[in-house]
Amino acid sequence: MQQQELNEMLQKLHQELSSTKSLDESSKELLLDIQGDLDVILDEEQETGEEDHQSLSDKLRDAIDEYEESHPNLVIAMKHVLDSLANMGL
Repeated sequence: MQQQELNEMLQKLHQELSSTKSLDESSKELLLDIQGDLDVILDEEQETGEEDHQSLSDKLRDAIDEYEESHPNLVIAMKHVLDSLANMGL
């Protein structure tokens, strides 16, 4: 059940990332990096482990700090993913 919940949160975050506009170049690079991690984790044919989830968690924390005021919907989606990862012990 937790894996399904995480996948749903990752999908929502992926959608938010795809729809986010008006970012500077460094922000775009960070979000593209996060989106790349999401693509790997969501790809059912690729095995992912704790390292992949930890890398994503670290990047999400950095992004939350950066976008808390400017992109609140994106931050909400990121926090949901972090909560799901934490609930899974990752």
